[in-house]
Amino acid sequence: MKYRKVIWGLITLFVFFILMQLTNYIYQNNSKTVAKSDHLIYFSNYKWVIKYSENQPIGPGWNYFSRDNVWVDEAGRLHLEITCSDDVCYCAEVYSIARYKYGRFIFQVSGDVINLDRNVVLGLFLYYDQDHEIDVEVTRWGIKDFPNMQYVVQPYYVHPPHRFHLKEACLSIVYIIEWEPEKITFYTYTIGIYGEKRLVEKWTKKIKVRIPMRVHIDLWLIDKDKDGLGEKPSGDGTTHVIIEKVIMERLKD
Repeated sequence: MKYRKVIWGLITLFVFFILMQLTNYIYQNNSKTVAKSDHLIYFSNYKWVIKYSENQPIGPGWNYFSRDNVWVDEAGRLHLEITCSDDVCYCAEVYSIARYKYGRFIFQVSGDVINLDRNVVLGLFLYYDQDHEIDVEVTRWGIKDFPNMQYVVQPYYVHPPHRFHLKEACLSIVYIIEWEPEKITFYTYTIGIYGEKRLVEKWTKKIKVRIPMRVHIDLWLIDKDKDGLGEKPSGDGTTHVIIEKVIMERLKD
């Protein structure tokens, strides 16, 4: 009797293991368009969570975030959108399921982001909390003639941002965060209509950041008047950004 219970226990564990593997296989294959949950997407060979808060504004901003403002097209590109209705705007954000510690993080973005409305922020960043964050941000922070790009290692009041202005027309822009044990280096390249690649900005911050972080991509609005909601962009408020691809290359500790 004792051995029979052990055998049945082992059989049960084996069946459970097989079912788990089968479930995972189905999930992995279905996720190449939209993952099993409608809160997940599959983009650039990585799984991402779609952030949403459609009934209550949350940070950054403060803003509402909608799942409908995030999708992947047939070419495999990620689309983020801000939409507005009756003066209420909905933003977009995704973040990686996996966490990373040290690596080279490459974001290729459609080149028209240099003309974003002054109240819009495009963030490409690694995040653990507000004091452990590595950012590339495309924004003018609500100011007409302000530089439209910045690199920053949070907290910004300890490590002042490195700001610069990019105004040349290009097909796409490549942003790179190279996170090493003793330093973080940022790069920005433009890619022209004939595929020519040009380095336009590079900045290195000597700092030790050792906490694993998730990769985030968001499109949101600043709360310039401090009324608890992000400012509506000009016109009908619609803002559309295309992320062509993301590559995450891990480095050894």
